[in-house]
Amino acid sequence: MLIKYTGTNVVGNKVDTKRLDIFIDAEFKPSMDIINDAAKELGLQVVVISAKRDTINVKGAIVKPATNSNHLVGHAVDVNFIVTATGQFFNSKMIQASTAADPIGKFIKAVKQKGIRWGGEFLKKDPVHFDDGLNVKNPERYKEKIKEYFK
Repeated sequence: MLIKYTGTNVVGNKVDTKRLDIFIDAEFKPSMDIINDAAKELGLQVVVISAKRDTINVKGAIVKPATNSNHLVGHAVDVNFIVTATGQFFNSKMIQASTAADPIGKFIKAVKQKGIRWGGEFLKKDPVHFDDGLNVKNPERYKEKIKEYFK
């Protein structure tokens, strides 16, 4: 079931107001809460630029979406970051270049320790991408979700 996600440190895309609301699958909410909690602890704002998608044809995509993308079932988000204290904005290049010492690197480490996958470690690097790995950890459930959303 698709739900609208809200969190203290997770916001929608303010530039593209069509994507201001963040829609995810209800089963992905615990992962989003992990993302929100890590961001809050590290003084970050997570700006969701893409969540649940209805297609793999994405205009302006930095990385060509996978045919079995977790976005299709609401189990993935693409994000940018803002450091709350300074207002510093982190886009895909800056996220990929982050180090273990900076807030973004600490965020990535924190969410990975709780089971969230980071696209910056994929074969085709996608540093803005975070998901719960539903398509690889539970392919049967992924297929059920595809049927649910693409009847």
